Amino acid sequence: MGAKRWLRLTLVVVVAGLSWHGWCVAHADDLGTALATAPHGIVLDKTNPFVTTDTTTKSAATVVESTNPNSPGTQVAALTNGPDQFGSMWSTRQGLLDLNRDQTISMWMYLGNSDASAGEGMAFVLQNDGRGLDAMPLQRKGPIAGETLGVWGVDEDPRENNSSQIAHTAIQKSWALEFDTQWNGESNEMSPSKANSFDTGYPAMHIASNYPGKSSTYKLNTVTNSFWGSLFGGHRHAYYYNMWHKNIVYNANEPNFLSNGQWHHLTVRYQKGGVLMYNFDDRNPQTHAPQPGMGRTITLDLNHLDPQKTGKIRWGLTSATSDQYENHLVVLENIPGMVDVDAETTMTDLDRQKVVKPGGQVKSKSRVQLDYQLAYRSGKQAWADIVAHLKVPKDIDVQEIKIAYSKGETQPVMLTDFTDNELSVQLKSALSEENPTAVIKVVGRAKDVAATKAVEAFTSKFTSPTQVSAADTPNFIINPNARLSLKVTSENPVNLAGHDDITVEGKAKLKGADTEFPPLVRVRPQLNGKMLSPVAVNRDGVFRLPISGDQIRRGTNQLTLVAATNMGDESEQVSVPITLAGTLRFKAISTRSTFKETALTGATQNVQREANWLLSIQDDRGTDEPWTLTAKAEPFKTAAGQKLAGNPVYVDTYRTIPIGAEATPILTRKTDDSVADGTYDVVKNWTPETGLLLAIGSGATAGEYQGTITWGLTNAPGYVVDND
Repeated sequence: MGAKRWLRLTLVVVVAGLSWHGWCVAHADDLGTALATAPHGIVLDKTNPFVTTDTTTKSAATVVESTNPNSPGTQVAALTNGPDQFGSMWSTRQGLLDLNRDQTISMWMYLGNSDASAGEGMAFVLQNDGRGLDAMPLQRKGPIAGETLGVWGVDEDPRENNSSQIAHTAIQKSWALEFDTQWNGESNEMSPSKANSFDTGYPAMHIASNYPGKSSTYKLNTVTNSFWGSLFGGHRHAYYYNMWHKNIVYNANEPNFLSNGQWHHLTVRYQKGGVLMYNFDDRNPQTHAPQPGMGRTITLDLNHLDPQKTGKIRWGLTSATSDQYENHLVVLENIPGMVDVDAETTMTDLDRQKVVKPGGQVKSKSRVQLDYQLAYRSGKQAWADIVAHLKVPKDIDVQEIKIAYSKGETQPVMLTDFTDNELSVQLKSALSEENPTAVIKVVGRAKDVAATKAVEAFTSKFTSPTQVSAADTPNFIINPNARLSLKVTSENPVNLAGHDDITVEGKAKLKGADTEFPPLVRVRPQLNGKMLSPVAVNRDGVFRLPISGDQIRRGTNQLTLVAATNMGDESEQVSVPITLAGTLRFKAISTRSTFKETALTGATQNVQREANWLLSIQDDRGTDEPWTLTAKAEPFKTAAGQKLAGNPVYVDTYRTIPIGAEATPILTRKTDDSVADGTYDVVKNWTPETGLLLAIGSGATAGEYQGTITWGLTNAPGYVVDND
């Protein structure tokens, strides 16, 4: 019997040994793959005074170099890479998070490729534990339990029935966001002392948060049976704990979404006052393009996290493994407070002078400009050694690239350095408070397309040893050029007897618009030089433009129509004259006017007018309607009845017309509604030597004379030709 039992034990050991060897090789291969695909990140070695992996002697965390040739200079924090390990990376005193300022932390996380066999996960942690860099769970014996993820309390004592004692073993004054890859969901009579029940009732892989140092985080479970009674000398009760998971996130379609052999991007945004927002998987691991991701918004309990009101808190990442493990890797893109910068891309359609927003459209061969804008906001040091890794959409033919700095410096870029629509260029100037902005301008033309082309967003990176930022071009659509025609199908021209409402109807036709997303067509109307609200063109090309009667003036109204697409294609202008029966009348006339006081010379002379003459004519009968101005005059006399030796005359360039007792035509014109709305200012067209003057003879005697001039209008041409 003894030999048989020994033989069985030997067989188990051999099988386990073979399995363990294969597992080690798999993890080593996984690490190599992860480092070979590591995204751009910052430097983490001892030269970085803001964050460190040199935390506690129990931590297995270290810094390794990325082997990805596309992310040179990147260093990777490897928190754990074997069984029964604990690892931590913390910000130093210089790198503490300022709770009184908006802050952003972004990073890439790698949680292995073990799927359901993964273990155990990582946590992003904020803490003010008095142990500082040495903060970790308090484990009485053996390695730190994997289910703690290096931050939660330790459930190792089957006799512990006080959740406050569990909380006491966690990192204190802390908040943790866990990325849990191993389901610790044991729930049976043997669960006490196993430290394997925190996840009971929750999905296997998940993201969740809570406060490790609060007793309310842990839920007590009691087991009663004879086994525990015999073990504890008659006490039949034993205890274990579940953990309350707040703001749970999981992927029902991909349950193993965390340990899937991919790098995962995490953005954490903290807002002054205690609001924290995170978004996980918000960038594509291959293209780094933005994607919706998954996340939550959380209001932090700052009284718990910062009871001393220091306004500061340590941030970092922790990890722990059990007999199941994975590579827990982190690539930081920034450190909050060290360099606070913004990076964004603006695309402009130069032909239309319009910003192209995500989902926007441009025409084939349109001139476009991409502005990659880098802005330094604040920081403890300048943003230096910046390398721009531009990725421009292949559907833009680039013609010019230049870099401009806020201090007025420029940096030329050779187009020969731009290949396959990509460019890597080092900025010659650092960004700082003295030189806060740099704009990389890329000018080109959209491709010439025969059918609609959808262009995806492209992500460009701006890297340095201290900061990695990304900026994305908008996704947009290129539409082929279209030929647009417009025709009025209703009455044209329009003649009205009264102020009636009318509707102008027509049809717009789009040729050559073989587009998957047909451009929006509208008709832009203009009435008498004033723009009216555009009207939409229906799917059948028909449009209807209502015009109210109070918009139409007497005489000829000029309505012009132009059909246009939202891409800038336009039809030829179409005119629709609208004539409302009008009248011919004096618009302004002075009732008392004077000639200048003049010294008599004993010779004939023309006396000029004073500046108090008014005479204008309003004709709203329509363009090309004729009219004639007439004048007649009574003799000028003194108060005593003495007649002036002279009379009014009308003088133009070619003749002098005496004005007597009979109505005499002096001016004939045709109305032009396009000029001053049919108003003609007669006096304005006179000069001091022309127009109505007073001709006096050599025998005139001094005195003050008065007379009457009567103006008349006829709606027919006279025999006097207007020569002004």
